[in-house]
Amino acid sequence: SFAQDDERERDEDILRKAGVKLAGAEIIDYFQQRNVSDEQRKAIVSLIAQFGHESFRMREKASDDVEKQGLRAISLLKQHINHQDAEIARRCRLSLDKLEKVPSELVSAAAARMLGRLKPPRALEVLLAQLTLAEDEYVAEAMRWGLSQLAVRDGTPEPALVKALGDSSGVRRGAAAEALIRAGAKSEFEKIRTLLKDNDAETQFRTAHALVVHAKEKQAIPELIAVLSNGPMDFGWQAEEVLHRIAGEGAPTVALSNDRTTRLQARDAWLEWWNKNNASVNLAKLDERPKYYGYLMVLQISPNGGGKVVEYAPDGKTVRWQIDGLQFPISAQVLPSQHVLIAEHNSQQITERDGQGRIHWRKQVAQPVYCERLANGNTFIVSRGSITETTKDGTEVFTFTRPNQDIVAGSRARDGQVVFATQSGQVIRIDNKGRQVRTFQTGRMYYYSHLQVLPNNRVVVTLMNSVAEFDEITGKQIWSATVSRPSCVQRLPNGNTLVSSYMTRKVIELDRNGKAVSEHTPPDASIPYRAFKR
Repeated sequence: SFAQDDERERDEDILRKAGVKLAGAEIIDYFQQRNVSDEQRKAIVSLIAQFGHESFRMREKASDDVEKQGLRAISLLKQHINHQDAEIARRCRLSLDKLEKVPSELVSAAAARMLGRLKPPRALEVLLAQLTLAEDEYVAEAMRWGLSQLAVRDGTPEPALVKALGDSSGVRRGAAAEALIRAGAKSEFEKIRTLLKDNDAETQFRTAHALVVHAKEKQAIPELIAVLSNGPMDFGWQAEEVLHRIAGEGAPTVALSNDRTTRLQARDAWLEWWNKNNASVNLAKLDERPKYYGYLMVLQISPNGGGKVVEYAPDGKTVRWQIDGLQFPISAQVLPSQHVLIAEHNSQQITERDGQGRIHWRKQVAQPVYCERLANGNTFIVSRGSITETTKDGTEVFTFTRPNQDIVAGSRARDGQVVFATQSGQVIRIDNKGRQVRTFQTGRMYYYSHLQVLPNNRVVVTLMNSVAEFDEITGKQIWSATVSRPSCVQRLPNGNTLVSSYMTRKVIELDRNGKAVSEHTPPDASIPYRAFKR
């Protein structure tokens, strides 16, 4: 689940750094300090507007007054950090740097999970109240997990949570349903199932999703399929991801996109699949893969080699977070802590940064092309001339050298073996001793290429003017699509392929036929060198 016991140590460390004591009453006090009345909200927003005042004295006074609001101001400051007025945006970032010892979303999520573990008085009441104030889905999910830990006491469902099934807020109704389902409160399931027909899209989605994923109720799959054509796209994408995990290779060859016609086609195709396969569906498959949010992370570079990493919400427009001041960012991974591991080719380093860009870990590496934080806490790094696994203190526990300095892409397979590609188009798999397991030849690759290791001994790669999928065992190309100067490729859970193009400066999602179903162009005309959905 989202917050297993092995995450407790990290959550406690986050709260300590934020100055929040590890006791139920103090954590509840943290949440209460975040509460903002309508009057306070208007006052803070008015002060933020004065960050752009023509008078320097007024701008300084507004900054001081906002910072005096403490935790109450953080979420509103974050809403303005990408303001079109550069001075307002700058001052919002400066104020956040002063107010946040640790990014608020990390603190809020850790605090919510700790309330679920500690179970102090009023924890349930506080989390229900805070749901509508969650900074983003990462925090909201932590709050829902916390509620699931508080949902049942001495074998009896908590009355306040049962009552919340009828709350006026769809966010609370859906969260209450999910929490009771995750807690196994079967005495309430009949009442919960009525929410599958709720008028609120989030309530419907949370209920159907939880019944399928956590209660393993196949009967709720048609309601999950209905989400494909109804409600916000981010719920549709999450529903589609779950359905693909259930169906596996038998999934319909149709993908969700924003237009109404395609959404209806996707719904109908999945209903047809369900009618044919409902008797053989095995929901145990759902425990095998992580959750998919639909966030788009883009590594953008400017012509002079500078760059930034930007993550967009599922709408492809709203910026969730942004890290600036990078030197040719070529690889990035969002960590469970919500820090970001970044490889910068030009500054020859791997760094772990928080949402404000502050560095928490660094390792100098000559010409890195890929980085990944492993489950054991080590960092896997691919560079032009070597492949290494290093501990947090910098000790290398695995080293493979390539004297030709011709590695253009690489990744680690699930079994711990490594797959890398050379500029000549040779793809090589090595074991954990550095011994070659197999190799095959693709087309010629650019100096900056990319690959992804897929299940069933397959790999998808960027070539000169196409992306292609190969069978590692036979070396046979089994799928390809024409793309002008592709620089990154990712196979998505729905079977589509995400590609970034250096030439067109676009991120494109392709269906199985190579047809573009969506496109993203950075608003500032920078080059989207790498792009990943998660």
